[in-house]
Amino acid sequence: MHRHTYGQSKPTMGRRVALIAVGSLLIADTLYAAAKISMNVGVILPALIGLPLLAIGAIYPFWQQWTARSVGRALKWAIALAYGAFGALFLLTGALMLGSAVALPSAGADAVIVLGCALRGYAPSALLQYRCDAAAAYLRDSPDAIAVVSGGQGRGEMRSEASAMAEALALAGIEPSRIVQEAASTSTEENFDLSVPLLEARLGKKATDCRIVYVTSGFHVYRAGYVAKRLGLRAEGLAARSNPQFLLNHVLRECVVIVVAWLKG
Repeated sequence: MHRHTYGQSKPTMGRRVALIAVGSLLIADTLYAAAKISMNVGVILPALIGLPLLAIGAIYPFWQQWTARSVGRALKWAIALAYGAFGALFLLTGALMLGSAVALPSAGADAVIVLGCALRGYAPSALLQYRCDAAAAYLRDSPDAIAVVSGGQGRGEMRSEASAMAEALALAGIEPSRIVQEAASTSTEENFDLSVPLLEARLGKKATDCRIVYVTSGFHVYRAGYVAKRLGLRAEGLAARSNPQFLLNHVLRECVVIVVAWLKG
């Protein structure tokens, strides 16, 4: 006897469950990350990606019927192309991030620029502490290098990121006399722009003649290097640890910001 299942064959049911599961996990990621880290595009994007998947999964039998018609078919392909294009950009930028993160700088730089990120009130966030740890290790191996800690005071922060980084480096055994604070920057571009005159004044030569190592999280090394290159700096990146718990959010944010930087030229 033929049993009518209203389109719910095993392959159909499998696709429906997969759409609902993936969509739900992405939305859950946004909700969890929003409660733990600063709100940004990388926190919001998983939910934006997941919501259409969850919605399609919830009405999948009707979706199949509707997309069999011309108007619905066009929408189906438009959605598929949008996800495909984003996936391609994610893979491309992710490969660039990974390639930059695994490259190690040579020792003996003139200056180390430590790029700031969020504080948790008065204390460094985990990401910022990881950057300070990586910078301290490099500075111990390059005793003639100075450190420029670069980061202003953001919303919800009780002091400048530069102040927190200087304190963390000092606690790690780096002499305070080697540390220069740049406490006004609010972006990667400003990290480099505002650090350049400070290191030039300290070293007595142009920044373009200096060997610079910049320290930041692994997912951020590529974009920071892109900015440094535009400024004509001879800068190598040193990747600090990242928090794997929120790595997807950080990488998604970087993907968007990298593409925007490319579009701006």
